[in-house]
Parts: sequence; C-alpha cells; structure tokens
Amino acid sequence: MADNGLPEMLIAVFARDDVEFTDGWHVTGLKGTGSFDYNVQDAFVAEHRVFPLFTREPRRGGTLFELGLMPI
Repeated sequence: MADNGLPEMLIAVFARDDVEFTDGWHVTGLKGTGSFDYNVQDAFVAEHRVFPLFTREPRRGGTLFELGLMPI
C-alpha cells in the first residue's frame, strides 16, 4: 500500500519464458494493433526487478531516463 492508503501500482520485469501469450485479438480492427493477451503463473520476480509505475526516480544515468516509463 502507498502512503495515501491506495494500492501501489508496480511494474515487474521477468523472463519472457515465464509468459504465456494467447492469440485473442480477432475483433475487427483490433488485430492490427499488434496487441496480445498474456498470462503469467507462479513466476518469481526478484525485488530489484520491481519498481513503481508512476515514478520519476531514474534507474539509469542520463536525462532521457528522468522521464520515467509513462512518457516513453
């Protein structure tokens, strides 16, 4: 939970082999978006591979990385 009592939204980075991609975008006009449905079951994610979604704290050097994930 965040300091304001709301759930904290996090991003977890894990191996692609832990992800099951499913072909579920057959609605007219959506297949061209290149989107995928996916599922992850029982994957271990190390603490250093989890970070807040809405943060400006740079994880690497350089000005570009100060933008955070959302603007990119």
